[in-house]
Amino acid sequence: MPTKLELALEIAAKALQRRAHFEEEIAGKLRQEGFAEDTVRAALARLRERGFLNDAAQAGDFAERSELGAGRIRSELERRGATGEAIEAAMGSLPADRELSAAVQALSHRFRHTTVRNPFKMGRYLYQRGFDEETIETAVRRFMDEDESSHA
Repeated sequence: MPTKLELALEIAAKALQRRAHFEEEIAGKLRQEGFAEDTVRAALARLRERGFLNDAAQAGDFAERSELGAGRIRSELERRGATGEAIEAAMGSLPADRELSAAVQALSHRFRHTTVRNPFKMGRYLYQRGFDEETIETAVRRFMDEDESSHA
């Protein structure tokens, strides 16, 4: 018969097969399954030792591939349970021009197939994704300019 730790590790492994998780996400799943805190801590330690949990790498990965603004990335990482240290490292590793290029890319994904270009809707879309006002204005202008030049 498997031990409580082995059962906890099995549940964690199933979750990690679907996608990478932060430690706090796995801890929450294990607590929800009724495992005692000492079993949760032991499972997290084992997963960390084996390289299955790495909040800093997970936070950096999320920040790099995200089409969200810096504010929304930060709040999403907090919501998912990333440590403050992991969040700061992830945010600090982003290139300076990342915010604008992510905003233009988000607009391209969302509006590339629409024929009517409404700057207000584009701005609202970027605002909801956590971009600041200056980035929004620049990204919308750049996207509209690129769109006009590709249709000229």
